[in-house]
Order: sequence, then C-alpha cells, then structure tokens
Amino acid sequence: MSETASFKPNNFPPDVLAQIAPDVLLQKYLQIGLRPSLRKFDEFRPVVISRAGVGRYEASEPNGDINGVGSVLGSSIVKSGKTTVICLISGAIVEDDHELVNDYRTKLEKDIIDSETHTDSKKATVYTEVEISRGGSGPPNEEEIAISQRLYETIYHSGLIDRDALKIQLEFKGSEGLEQEFLPQTSYSFVLYATIQVFSRAGPVYDLCYGALISALRQTRLPAVYIAEKRTEVGVRRVRVEDYDLVCEAEKNELLKLNEDRIAWSSTFGLVELDKDVPHDEDKMEIDTDGKILLAELEGEAEENIDTRITVSSNGSTLSGLSVYGAAGVTKEDLKKAFDLANRRAQYVLNSEGLEM
Repeated sequence: MSETASFKPNNFPPDVLAQIAPDVLLQKYLQIGLRPSLRKFDEFRPVVISRAGVGRYEASEPNGDINGVGSVLGSSIVKSGKTTVICLISGAIVEDDHELVNDYRTKLEKDIIDSETHTDSKKATVYTEVEISRGGSGPPNEEEIAISQRLYETIYHSGLIDRDALKIQLEFKGSEGLEQEFLPQTSYSFVLYATIQVFSRAGPVYDLCYGALISALRQTRLPAVYIAEKRTEVGVRRVRVEDYDLVCEAEKNELLKLNEDRIAWSSTFGLVELDKDVPHDEDKMEIDTDGKILLAELEGEAEENIDTRITVSSNGSTLSGLSVYGAAGVTKEDLKKAFDLANRRAQYVLNSEGLEM
C-alpha cells in the first residue's frame, strides 16, 4: 500500500525572513503600500538633536558655571528611532607652514602633499573617526573608515569652515613684556577632531553622523590662547634664556565661526523596483509608481540591502551635495523626487523650534 507524501509551506516571522531573504520580505510589504518599519515610502523618522553637555565651555547645572576643564570643545547627541549618535569635538594647536621651498624636488613633494591634505586651500575641515557599536572591540572596519573619509571630504568641499576661522590670535600673560627676539616667529592654528559613536544602528548611519557632526560644530567654542613666559638664568655669566608655553584659557573662549549658508542636512534614499513576477494590487499603492519606488531614510535589514541609493545634502533650498550609488536605472524624475523630499526634510530639521542646532 503506497503512502502519499504531503508538503506544508514554511511560514517565517518577519524578523527571521529579513535575515534569510530580505528582498522577499521587502517586496511583500511594498505590494501593500508599506515598508517593514510600517512607514510610508516618503516618510522620515523623527529626529531629536541636543547637546551632550560635556564640553569644556558648556555651562553645568545648577549654578551655570562652565566646566573649564577637559578637551571637548563641542558636543551633540542625535536620536532617530532606535539609533543614537554621539559626536565630540576636540582640538589641537599646530604651527602654520607657509615657508617657501627653494629645492625643486622638495617643492614637488610638498605640492603633492598639499594637494592631498588641502594645506594651501582657504577651506578647512575636521578629522573624523566613526565608531559603530557592534558588541566588541577591534580595529575600524571598512564601513567606519569609508564614513569617516566621506565626512572629512564633505566638510571640506562644502566650505563650511574657513582656515582663517581656526587662526589663533596669541595673547600674552606675564610680569613683563616678552622681548622681541623671543617672540614666536610663526603663526598657529587649531586643528579639529571629531569622535562619532553610533549605538543601536538600524540601517545606514551616514546621515545621522553628518547631522551630529554639524550640530557639534555649531556648539564648538575655541579657547583663547596666550603665551606663558618662562625665564631662567644659566651659565657662569648668568645668561638669561627666555622660553614660553602656549596655554589655553580656562574661561575665555569664542564660538567657532561657520559659514551659516553652507550648513546642510543629508538625506539618503533607496530606489527599489517592484518584482514583476509577484502580482500586486495597484489600488493599494499610496504613491503612483512606474515600477520603481523611492524610499526615504532606509531602515532595517530588509532596506539596508537596497543597492541603488541617492544621497542629497541640502540647506532647505539649495543643493550642496549629491551622491548616487548603483546608478543604473536612475532617471531625472527619480533625482527630482529625491531633491524635493531632501529640501523639505532639511527645512524641517534645520528650522524646527526646539532643536538645539
């Protein structure tokens, strides 16, 4: 007597299906006009921006006195959904190098270095280090390095910070004036560093890292720097030798000058095509589409696997940056839709009351 074999389909919960077949899960949601996060196609996550409260010149509670210690010059916290990004700005003092190089070979090497580090440019940038929390320690991965480099280049090319804004005007503190021959023969500038930490990531994090960096820079205060004189007498004839230290003032400071018209907000979109082999009800689609759907602010494993992405930086009215990845199939209409959504997003975030930008 023969037995008939029966097969039952396997039903996976959404979180499991997102790991096994994220593209299938995404298509199932898109067919009913939703996303795995239950957001609309053009809907962004709410964002909250605030200060971290650990800056050297930030007022402390309850007496309102500034900290006056520490190396943090500016800070910010950006929260969006489950993701939290913390940015801390620190600085260092370096000598400006404007000496002319006469030797041709040395000058050629210097020109190559300057072209790579933007030494001769009137624009400045921030050296960034991004760390995405992943439950363990280790060297930075490719994504962290790529985001750090991208932030460095974006700040530079945007013209947000002028080199002159980082120039140091030396003051003097001492019982007597420092003799002319012992005055510094070179000029000094600040160099800014940003440490950005990402916790509980839920999708691409570049936009939030960029927003946290911009917010922290707007809170950054540079200390006044003065010459602290040191004098000693050495030798048989008691020859006087003068030396000096550069000291940062504990209280006196000034806000970092930024080109406000260059401040922008970054928005990343994913472009995905509906699977033509899977039937879908057009009446349930909330956005008219010709087979492609533009998703605002990707979130979750299912959307993180979308290859075609458009990143737009805007101040609410003017486009300041555009990056397209996997550009095959991207049309002018897709770009225009991304521009419109990015402008509206930037206007809301940069102009909303209550956001400590």
